[in-house]
Amino acid sequence: METLRIKEIHNFISSKLKDVISERYFNHEILSEADLQSNIWQLLFDFFRVNEKRELFTIHCNLYLKELRTHPDLVIFKNGKPYIIIELKEWRSIDLNKWSSSKKKKAADKDNAVMSPVYLKKAGLVYESLNQPEKAEKEYTRIKENYPKSPEASEIDKYIARV
Repeated sequence: METLRIKEIHNFISSKLKDVISERYFNHEILSEADLQSNIWQLLFDFFRVNEKRELFTIHCNLYLKELRTHPDLVIFKNGKPYIIIELKEWRSIDLNKWSSSKKKKAADKDNAVMSPVYLKKAGLVYESLNQPEKAEKEYTRIKENYPKSPEASEIDKYIARV
């Protein structure tokens, strides 16, 4: 098996990892920086275990790197040498409008009876949290009209009534 390239790792971190962490954050599964760090560690560990048969990569938490004079949150080592350093301490607020738009885009990209209503419901919930009930109602109504047999549609009337 060919060794993972930095581009593949970057793509995983910037897409799948980011989506899963955002999802867990909005589902209140991540409540602290320690939760964030352990979730990221587990996702990276699983990614490397699945994509790299040889034991080239290891992940360490809160390790002091003497030569760099830094104490990053996560360090990915390749063949025993620091390869990727991840620092989680800088807080950036999540742009909920952008996040909601990405859920709507996923619903359109993956137009199917299973995932589209899930993404549309998540977009509606985000619009509710942004105090945009008209947009939330639009997403909920799309579920009701386009995916009436989905599990989300079975309870969507209460969401529509709420907004």
